[in-house]
Amino acid sequence: MALCPLSDLMTFPTLFMGIGNIVGMPLALAVGRRPVFLLSSVVLVVACILCATQRSYEWHLAARMILGLAAGQSEALCPLMVQETFFLHERGKASAPRAGTAWAAAWPA
Repeated sequence: MALCPLSDLMTFPTLFMGIGNIVGMPLALAVGRRPVFLLSSVVLVVACILCATQRSYEWHLAARMILGLAAGQSEALCPLMVQETFFLHERGKASAPRAGTAWAAAWPA
């Protein structure tokens, strides 16, 4: 497989993460943060299952784009939910596990 299709597996889901934020944040402010986060979590699980079961490159790439749409919500909604749940002096302790897990997951790459 050529290098360009392999780089598309990271480029397009990252693009769709940003598009998901553009669509999801106004929806979260209109409908509510928790319903949008729960819906994106369900879409994320379904997209992960689709990525694992697809045999062709095109379907796998499409499933990863859907995964990017859903994953974009966690990048923006988690800090907002921590902000509305915890007092100012407690926010560091509440957001550190999420930030530490994201750092640990990205570090081997």
